[in-house]
Order: sequence, then C-alpha cells, then structure tokens
Amino acid sequence: MAKLQHYIDDYNEAIRKMNESVDSIDIPDFTPDLSWSGLGDDDSSSGSDSSSEPSPQDFNWVERLLSKISKAYDRLKNKVADTTRTWLNRNNALSDSMETLLSEINAQSDAYDFYMDRFNSYDLDGYYKDQIANGSFNIETVYDENLKDAISDCQDLYDKAQDAADAVQSLNIEIRQLAKSRFDNIQSQFEEVLGKVNSIKDLYNKDNNLLEEQGWFASTLLNSSMIEQEQKNLEKLEQERDALTKALNSAMASGKIEAESEDWYSMQSDIDDCTSSIYDAKKALVEYDNAIRQINWDAFDRTRDDVSNLIDETQFLVDLLKDEDITCLLYTSDAADEL
Repeated sequence: MAKLQHYIDDYNEAIRKMNESVDSIDIPDFTPDLSWSGLGDDDSSSGSDSSSEPSPQDFNWVERLLSKISKAYDRLKNKVADTTRTWLNRNNALSDSMETLLSEINAQSDAYDFYMDRFNSYDLDGYYKDQIANGSFNIETVYDENLKDAISDCQDLYDKAQDAADAVQSLNIEIRQLAKSRFDNIQSQFEEVLGKVNSIKDLYNKDNNLLEEQGWFASTLLNSSMIEQEQKNLEKLEQERDALTKALNSAMASGKIEAESEDWYSMQSDIDDCTSSIYDAKKALVEYDNAIRQINWDAFDRTRDDVSNLIDETQFLVDLLKDEDITCLLYTSDAADEL
C-alpha cells in the first residue's frame, strides 16, 4: 500500500511540473485584426514612401534623328524608281536623294562621334573598355550590379558607334552608285528620244524601198526627210555626249567616281560609243546628200537620153523624107488624088 502511494505521489509531481512548463511557453495571439487601420501599412509601402524620388530613364533621340533622315531618303528612292513619272521629275528626285543621303552620312558620322565620346567618358575601368572594344578569349563572371550596368551601357554605346561607322561606309558606296545612276538616267533618257527618231528614219527607208520595188524612181523628197531626221539624231547625240561628259566630270570632281575605276571605265566607254554614233550620223548625212545628188544626176541622164532619143528619131524622119523615091512616091500619090 505504501509503495502504491509512492507511485501516486510521483505521478502528481510529474503532472505539476508539466503544467508549469506549459504555462511558461509564450503562445502568440492569432486572432485576426479586422479593422481598416492596417490596410496599406505594409513594409513595402512604407519603404516606397521613404524613396519617393522618380527613377530616371534615358531616351535616345539620336536614333530618332537617323530614322527620320533614312525614311526621307527611302521615299525619294521610290520616286526615282517610278517609271510612270517624267525623266525631269525622276532626275530632280535623284538630285534630292543625293542631298538627303549626304545629310544621312553626316548624321551617321556625328552619331559615331557622339557614341564614342560617351563611351570614352564613361566611368568604367579601362580593362573592361578594352574588352568591349577588342574582346578576348575569356568568359568573365561579374557579380557587382553597378559594374554589370556599366559594362552593359558601354557595350551598347560602343555597338551603336560601330553601327554608325558601318552605315557611313555603306552610304558612301550608295552615293557613288547614285552618281552612276544619274549618268545612266541621262543615257536612258536620250536613248528613248533617239529611238523615236530612228523609228521615223526606219519608216522612211521602208517607204523608199517600197517605191523602188514598185518600179518608181528614187525620191529626193524622201531623202530630204531622212536628212531632216538624221540631223535631229545628230543634234540629240551631241547633246547626250555633252550631258554624259558633264555628269562624269561632276562625279569625279565630287569624289564619287574615281578615275580608272570600274564605273569610270564603264561611263567612259558609253561616252565613246556616243561619239562613235555621232560620226555614224555625220556619215549618214553625207550619204543622204550624195543620194539626192545622184537622184538629180539620174534624172538629168534620163532627160538627156530622152532628148537624145527624140533627136535620133527626128533625124531618122528627116533622113527618110530626103529619100527621092519616097518623095516621088508622095508626089505621084498626090497627083493621082487630084485626078
């Protein structure tokens, strides 16, 4: 019995100690706060209130400027390529295109200087600038946020500068091509005019051939008309040669075409062909003039032959009348008629 009482006492002591341990634990109160006062008072909002200054944002107006000039040039190129417009309008658009392209070249050159100045003046270690400009066989891990932003900014500035430099090179090539296009447009314009003149000449030649096939004599009127058309052809060829020579000299003076370059040889060859056509036209004029002279001589020869034949026939009749037998016969015939 005494032993049982001992166990009961130990049990009660353990229960008492457990209750004391539970009472010593600080249990938080999880009862929700349903009032409106807590709304919007979180830590993030209080933090944003403390840093109320707006964050900066960069806008690149240089790209807007370059885009505007480029679009203006594209619109002018469309006018130059529009074959429904007159050559005057297309050539005017071509001149405007060259001026606009020069403006774009200058703007791209200024953009290169602008980006490189920003790149060189950026507060970044020279090591990283050299890596950006030249690169290396290395992959580097950067943890510092400020350094990462600086490297990224410098890379962007350097890449934009190189894009501008590439654009200047491409645009300089394109403006040389425009100078060649101006030369080609002049040639095409005169070819169309000369084609019209040559078509009329061809019709006159066919008309002349048809008359000859029908047995008619060659006409000085047709040859005179062909001389008139050939004279127009000569005048247009001389105008074309002068215009082509002027265009070539202008392109060389501006530095768009270099002497003994491929384009220079091509343009010079076209001018030489035009000069050769001028000599052909001059020769044709002489031939037409000779043809007219020959027609007149042929007409004179035919008239002379006709007169000569008439004289021969008349002489034959005269000689025939002088024959005595024939005269006596005529008299006898007349006397018989009187009886």
